[in-house]
Amino acid sequence: MTQRDSAVAAAPGLVLIAFGLSALGYLLFVSWNVPILDQFAFRQTQTAISAYWLLKGGSILDYQTPVLGYPWSIPFEFPVFQWLVARMSGLFGLSIDHSGRAISTAFFLGSAALLYRIVLVISTERRLAALCTGCLLVSPLALFWSRAVMIESTALFFSMAFVWALVEYRRAERWPMIVAVVAAAILAALVKITTFYGFAVFSCGGLLLLVIKDQRLVPSRQIVKLGLLAGVAVLSSLVVLKLWLHHADALKAQTLYGVSLASDHLAPWNYGTLAQRLSAELWKSVVFGRVLQEGIGSVLVFVVAVLVVLMDRRYRQVGLLLVAAYLAPFLTFTNLHIVHNYYPYANIVFATSIVALAIWIVSRLPNAGHWLATGCAAALCIVSANALSKIYLPSIRQDFANDRVIQLARFLRATTKDDQTLLAVGLDWASDVPYYSERRALLFPDWTPLDKMREALDPKPAFGDLQLGAFIVCPNKMDEEPERSAAYRKLAEKYQWGRRERDIADCKVYF
Repeated sequence: MTQRDSAVAAAPGLVLIAFGLSALGYLLFVSWNVPILDQFAFRQTQTAISAYWLLKGGSILDYQTPVLGYPWSIPFEFPVFQWLVARMSGLFGLSIDHSGRAISTAFFLGSAALLYRIVLVISTERRLAALCTGCLLVSPLALFWSRAVMIESTALFFSMAFVWALVEYRRAERWPMIVAVVAAAILAALVKITTFYGFAVFSCGGLLLLVIKDQRLVPSRQIVKLGLLAGVAVLSSLVVLKLWLHHADALKAQTLYGVSLASDHLAPWNYGTLAQRLSAELWKSVVFGRVLQEGIGSVLVFVVAVLVVLMDRRYRQVGLLLVAAYLAPFLTFTNLHIVHNYYPYANIVFATSIVALAIWIVSRLPNAGHWLATGCAAALCIVSANALSKIYLPSIRQDFANDRVIQLARFLRATTKDDQTLLAVGLDWASDVPYYSERRALLFPDWTPLDKMREALDPKPAFGDLQLGAFIVCPNKMDEEPERSAAYRKLAEKYQWGRRERDIADCKVYF
């Protein structure tokens, strides 16, 4: 192959990588000083407020997410991302918003690098590795959520590291890779088990393909060792995760109604129902609708890519494995994927890899294959740019100056003290107002248990030793049930008494 032919052959992957990095840089630039309220502010600010209070001090094991009252700790995931954000903010004087965006982006780029290495070790084809990396980098969904202040890219990185360490161990059986496999599995599960799950399924399927390819009645010694290592790593991760959840649930139980957020209470919400798994809402609207539209930019692109891969006998088994790994999280954590449009952030890597494999197959066609593949890559970039401009950029370019959260937070910072707390109804239990006001809070959503509202009449279990700085009342449904309305009225009478009143946006603040 001449130098010119080599450059043409490499062009599809380079086009994708160049566009993806440029798009990521642009999204970071336009959103750098935008509040983390663009999409799923509930989850972004919940992550950010935990990092903020870690920066203020305290135990990483008992980290605070102070929105449900004293003693302020309701941990969910192990705070690897939050701790790193806090440390970066402390070292460089950055805001939590800025350090969160930076670390989230860094983990995404690290994930892309790991994907390149995984494909290269498995296939030994640099151009295929570049295509897989490039297709991930141009995913609109991946680009948008990689600059959000969320744990998604951290979980993806450690999940990818688990697969990378496995394939490296297969290439050369060295003890550091054994440590890396187990450590990556544990960290991935602690950060986000729903992300790690898809990669565990993929690894299991990959081992099965090795057994099929080996064509022996008894698997080779190498495959057995690889399977044992993967099994021990996954089992270890589940044991450590169970210990963490036990600790986290005990901490949640100490707050007024944190027990309702314990892992066993949330399980039905996480997994969903059989009816949801069989519903058109899941398959038509989510799996083969919203997710592919946001994750690739087009449902048609994915469908065509799957057909191209499955029609090629050399790559059919790999294609089926990628499809299975893409679908498995939807079938397991069904409700989470229906409700949250960022949850497919992890398994979209399997969908983009199918697209990359299809472009690779096209590039190997005789005569004009490389040129056709370059055209496919350029078209994918255009599709991605269109999805970014229509789906994600409008949310970044919102006018947040008059946003209710920003107005409330600005007023609360000016009228309350650092060591005072907030009480609010009508804000659900979202962390956005407490985060931007830099205050601890007790938030009562409309579904708050009545006995817990009554308990809050005593400031000690509600706020500990802190004084109440402000009582915030936003539009709510507390008056829809007589018993709940009565409990709410007593609460309001106690904490409004003797305070000044100010209208902020559509809320009333008593301070």
